[in-house]
This record gives sequence, C-alpha cells and structure tokens, in this order.
Amino acid sequence: MISTEASCEGQEPLGPVGFAGTVPAAGTLALCRCRVLSSGDHFVSEQPTCEGGLFEGPFGYAWPVK
Repeated sequence: MISTEASCEGQEPLGPVGFAGTVPAAGTLALCRCRVLSSGDHFVSEQPTCEGGLFEGPFGYAWPVK
C-alpha cells in the first residue's frame, strides 16, 4: 500500500517508491488513492473512478513516463 503518511498508517514501511508533487504543475497527472472493495487492497490510479474501486482521495501529482 502506498501512503502519504510517514507512519504508513501503522503498517511496516518498506521504503520510498518514487516522488509525487503536492500541487499540480505543467505536464503532471493527478493521482488518486483507491481501494478494492472486496479485499481492502489499495492502489493508485489517474482515474477518479478508480476503475470501479472506491476513491479515497487525492494522492498527489506525477509526471507521466514517456
């Protein structure tokens, strides 16, 4: 699970996974924190509809890989 909290929401931190901005910048995509309803697993999506999962809130902004 990816979290913006330094405490990883009480889970064991496994290290950084990358960088995201906290404000939009030219060329960035908004990221959304999503949860799978059936399992409770979390994932990050650029779609606010979370591909059918539950939108938990904005996550940050990232530059797309080209």
